Amino acid sequence: MVSQLFADRDFDRDLLILFPMIGQGGLDGAILVDFTNSTLKKDSSQDIWDEKYTLIQGAARQTAITLENLQLIKSQEEEAYISVALLQVAQAIVSLTQLDEILASIVRITPILVGVKRCIVYLWDNKAQVFQQSESFGISKTDIGNVGQVFNASKFPFIEAILKQNQIMYHPLGRDDSPLIWNVITSNDSYVVAGNSSDPDGEASITLDAQSLINHERLLVGFPLSIKGELLGVMLVEEEDPIKGSPSLHIREKRIEIVRGISQQAAIAIKNELLQQEAVKSETMERELQLAREIQTTFLPEKLPDFPAWDIAASWQPARQVGGDFYDILQIDDEHIGFVMADVADKGMPAALFMTLIRTLIRAAAKGEFSPSEVLKQVNTLLIPDAKHGMFVTVFYAVITLSSGDVVYANAGHNPPIVRHIDGSGKEELTRTSIALGIFEDILVDEREVSLQSGDWLLLYTDGVTEAFSASEEMFGVDRLYQILEDYEFISSKGLVTQIEQSVNEFIKGVDLSDDMTLAVIYRKPG
Repeated sequence: MVSQLFADRDFDRDLLILFPMIGQGGLDGAILVDFTNSTLKKDSSQDIWDEKYTLIQGAARQTAITLENLQLIKSQEEEAYISVALLQVAQAIVSLTQLDEILASIVRITPILVGVKRCIVYLWDNKAQVFQQSESFGISKTDIGNVGQVFNASKFPFIEAILKQNQIMYHPLGRDDSPLIWNVITSNDSYVVAGNSSDPDGEASITLDAQSLINHERLLVGFPLSIKGELLGVMLVEEEDPIKGSPSLHIREKRIEIVRGISQQAAIAIKNELLQQEAVKSETMERELQLAREIQTTFLPEKLPDFPAWDIAASWQPARQVGGDFYDILQIDDEHIGFVMADVADKGMPAALFMTLIRTLIRAAAKGEFSPSEVLKQVNTLLIPDAKHGMFVTVFYAVITLSSGDVVYANAGHNPPIVRHIDGSGKEELTRTSIALGIFEDILVDEREVSLQSGDWLLLYTDGVTEAFSASEEMFGVDRLYQILEDYEFISSKGLVTQIEQSVNEFIKGVDLSDDMTLAVIYRKPG
């Protein structure tokens, strides 16, 4: 082949041969050899030409391999530098505990590792929709203000654009030693996306607009600080003035790659701080709720009174740590006791606070007052000014004469208590005699009477019993409650309360109570 190539050579004319440098990665370049003034004469043998051609061709291939090795070494060195740089940032973060110290370290280390002039971090408060200025390097306070300042998002169009798109963006700057960050981020200029990442964690590679980046001497680059799509802030870096011309695309790509890795570590530090704050709040709230539960428990009867002819039992099971259900027993005089069961139309802390108010009002109104209807009307009158945000309460209040078993009651919107008569007349519901308290002024409250003979019992409960839901969203219901009462062979008030509780808890097994559950049984012993 080489022999044929030089068979008709004419050394009186120019002769140039281009030898390609082909390596494993393809074409890496070429070597141009000028044979015009070659010492090879026309009468040189074809073998000599073959040998020379082969030697030059081999040299071209070896050169290609050498170039690829050099590029590989350079790439490895760059990757090693990136790893070392990110490791240094990670070590700085691990050694610190406070977020402000971590971010201050990051903005100081970044210019040293990457070769940028200035660096600043802004934190984003998504709830308040404001930026909070955090740590910076290379910028005086007279130019940007103090750490901790809060600004509306509209004040920083550049940063706001980064947050909205969740992408790295840049703005071209001129050759100027004055700090330009403030002027840029508060202007309404158009900004260019410097990278695109379809992965919300930012793991995808960055694709740069090569032509745009090469044409600018200096850039302000903004990096979104985000974790799994949750935007936490923005990190800005301002490039140094290049010594001559504009930095190459390769340099800018590596710079952005390193700062991107640093920004991800900053985002992780911010997220960890937020999680720690939430943990502290949760722990504090847990302690407060535990204290509130303890306080609320003190408002329930510590011990039910023991009357010779009566057996009384009660239980209280809030859906949360604190609840809006309560029961109470009042010793009006030696012959009369008052029994209260109530349910605030809410759960948790608001209901618990409202419950304490109701209990106080009932106890105050019941002093020396034997009429349940009058007690509930007084409570409603006092409650209306404080019954805000749609909160109200259902109340069953009964006055029991211990010697006769006569019960006078008023039912303000509460679940009807159930009386079981031993004489075989069946069960009787003590239906509502009024609407719930705390809704309207000057309500009508009727009162009625029922008699508990020896062997009769009275069951009081809140809707947390009948409105308990199973895992399949089936409601416990009144029918199941009546079936329990039908099947239960009465032994004691405590036994009946326990039986109902166990039945409800078994029914909702694997699901939390949807509402507070309170039960009480008042039994008049035979004899």
